[in-house]
Amino acid sequence: DLKPATKHFRRKAAGALLRSWPELAMLDPRKVTTRQVREWSHRIRTTTPLHIPFRAKRPMRTAQGCSVSKHNSMLDILRMALDVAVREGAAFSNVARHDSSTRPAQKPKALTLPNRSDFPKLIAEMRAIGGNAKHAADLAEFLAYSGARKNEAAHVIWSDVDFERNTILLRETKSG
Repeated sequence: DLKPATKHFRRKAAGALLRSWPELAMLDPRKVTTRQVREWSHRIRTTTPLHIPFRAKRPMRTAQGCSVSKHNSMLDILRMALDVAVREGAAFSNVARHDSSTRPAQKPKALTLPNRSDFPKLIAEMRAIGGNAKHAADLAEFLAYSGARKNEAAHVIWSDVDFERNTILLRETKSG
């Protein structure tokens, strides 16, 4: 059983796959070749409209074709469909799984942390928002200054805090 959001994501990916390769819907699964999969992959990565990131006004300077994540989601749908064809006897093998190079790697996003002078400003901005953001600011500040992990901080109770010794007892730790 899939969650509704997963179903929606996969439907969108399947629609994008069929729009980028309209002939696929009419092809016999046995007649889909590794070469066709590679050509489709290359075509959508190089000739489709450039990917514009969320809230951006124009594509990134390095943009080329559809985004890596969109390409990979469409490739996953193709692989799942051909897996079903193999399982049901409509195809001998899944040609989309034979060539692992068709799935480009996603570049990890750079992590940028606030420096020591910016951190109090960040916490102040979070508190100024009000509502649950104030609790989030308290948690962020506690995590930063205590060095505790989220799970460790979630299990701290007032009796764990020793104000005289300036210590906090972490009962639940990563190592047990």
